[in-house]
Amino acid sequence: MSEFGDVLIIEAMKKALEHNKASWSYVKGILQSWSEKGIATIEEAQAEASAFKKQKKQKHPRPHQAKKQEIIPDWFTQNKKASPTRSVLAKQQVDVADLLNDYCMQKELG
Repeated sequence: MSEFGDVLIIEAMKKALEHNKASWSYVKGILQSWSEKGIATIEEAQAEASAFKKQKKQKHPRPHQAKKQEIIPDWFTQNKKASPTRSVLAKQQVDVADLLNDYCMQKELG
């Protein structure tokens, strides 16, 4: 640990906290990794972190989310084509109202 300066140790602590790891063993692991890679300055640590992110993006690029093609069954489109228009529905409502009216009148005369 004495081989690292205070600034580098603090940087390792920040990196550990960024990963939600608030343990000294995690900080030691970061410092050991940097030691093995020959990293001795904060600039080198930051350069290594950005190179790691870049490498990670190249290995696992985010796929562009293509529009999903919804599968629609044939019966749905056939029913939609065969569905009555508004004017037909309005006429049917009038016809039903007339029939109901006729029924009520016959029942009263009854």
